[in-house]
Amino acid sequence: MVWSQISGETRGKGISTFTSGCLNLRNACRSAIKRGIHVSQPAKKNGAKLNLFGQAWRISPGPPAQAVPFVLFIDSSSHIPTMPSILPRSARFRTILTHTAFSVALVGGLAFWVLTHWYPGGLLSVQGGTSILIWVIGITFVVGPILTAILFRPDRKGKKELRFDLVLILVLQLSLFAYGAWTLSIQRPIYLAFVYDRFFAITSQDVIGTVPNEVTAVPAWSNGPRPVFVKPSLAAQLEAVSTVGGFDEAPPTAFLAGGYAPLAEGVPRFNQMQQSPESDTTAQTSTLTVPVIGRAGEARAILDLKTGSLVGIAPVK
Repeated sequence: MVWSQISGETRGKGISTFTSGCLNLRNACRSAIKRGIHVSQPAKKNGAKLNLFGQAWRISPGPPAQAVPFVLFIDSSSHIPTMPSILPRSARFRTILTHTAFSVALVGGLAFWVLTHWYPGGLLSVQGGTSILIWVIGITFVVGPILTAILFRPDRKGKKELRFDLVLILVLQLSLFAYGAWTLSIQRPIYLAFVYDRFFAITSQDVIGTVPNEVTAVPAWSNGPRPVFVKPSLAAQLEAVSTVGGFDEAPPTAFLAGGYAPLAEGVPRFNQMQQSPESDTTAQTSTLTVPVIGRAGEARAILDLKTGSLVGIAPVK
């Protein structure tokens, strides 16, 4: 260790790291000790006082009348932070770290819920929600910890101003986060309506009419949307689908809740499709793969031909 002593007119090796306008010296030295910087006050030395850029500082162990000259010893072999910013930087670092941890928990919880409940099985990209989720994550950190790092300056602002800045940042951050989460929630599919030979992702705003109780009684797939079979005749479905965007967007029949039925009622149609030469089946022929059409993309749904249940959804490669 290389020890530097600052007392009287002596300028120790570490003095170049200090600046004038120091905060309370006693608190600064205590903070230095906590940081592993050695600070000591040996026996009284007559006439010794700490001199930093023309300003004399003393530490008083008792009443002012019994002031004892202060001698400072510092281990200058390690990096020494500037004396005035020992406490402010520590508070600033803790605030930024706390806000970062809060933001990580916030976006982590949203991402978990989105991927496991609102958009399971790759439906996030099918509905165009990936860009929205990325925007929410980015804006949460930009308007959160990054803005806090820029504005939270204890060495330049008072406590009331710092408090006001933090409250303003949190209100702005949570408002934008809530808006992004709300956008994701209203765009999520609540039904996967099977029309003719494919599924269409249907949101809560798309549904027209009242969904039958027999459909709502069926558990949702993977905590997400409910797959349903649309009951109108195949001829009517084919005509509706063929007149709307060439199978690339949901036909009107997909929005009519009165025609919804449990997916198991579509087993005869699924088996009919499986026997077709153009069907997309697996090697075991016990499952059927059909398209899933969303607002921004397409995926593949795997159906069990015996039970009519939805086995899974896979992205298009």
